[in-house]
Amino acid sequence: MNESKSSEKKSAKGGKYENLILEEDRKKGQVELSIYKDYFKKSGGWYFFIPFVLALGIQQGMRVMSNIWMSIWVNQSNPDYQTFNMIVYTCLSVGYIFWVTIRASILYYASFISARRIHQNMVSSLLFAPLNEFFDRIPLGRILNRFTKDIDVIDNDIHWAYNFLSMAIFNIINTTVMNMYTTSFYTCFLIAGYLFICSRI
Repeated sequence: MNESKSSEKKSAKGGKYENLILEEDRKKGQVELSIYKDYFKKSGGWYFFIPFVLALGIQQGMRVMSNIWMSIWVNQSNPDYQTFNMIVYTCLSVGYIFWVTIRASILYYASFISARRIHQNMVSSLLFAPLNEFFDRIPLGRILNRFTKDIDVIDNDIHWAYNFLSMAIFNIINTTVMNMYTTSFYTCFLIAGYLFICSRI
């Protein structure tokens, strides 16, 4: 009898405090559009996006023009224009390097701004969180994980993914322009492929 009573007391105590520690709330699946919008705003919004796209567009334009000028230079047999062709090609290459630096600087600055704003919001929420409803029910390791690993992902991973995505899109445009410049058959193939994809959607 005494053993059964003691076990009942232990189970009652366990039932009382079994929900003291909150379970970790992590969403799984597709990232919601509101998350992208919030990160876009914290990165600077259109004040970041427009200069970044312009710098990336000019950079790719310099690359296309240097390739085109190289093809003109190779097909030119007059030796009197060699110095002129070299100067033009050098200017285009230097301009390409300059705009690559501008694009990278804009991207890194936007990444720094977004990480700082997110960190400030996290610190503010942590400082004003209630003791009995937050710190007593959430393990310290979980809080430190948010301020270390998750912030590290924002600092080092997200802007690289955005950089690779934007470069891939503009490289496709660059390759398409170059192929359209060199041959008209590719243009017909591209239009036919586009119409085929649209018909399947």
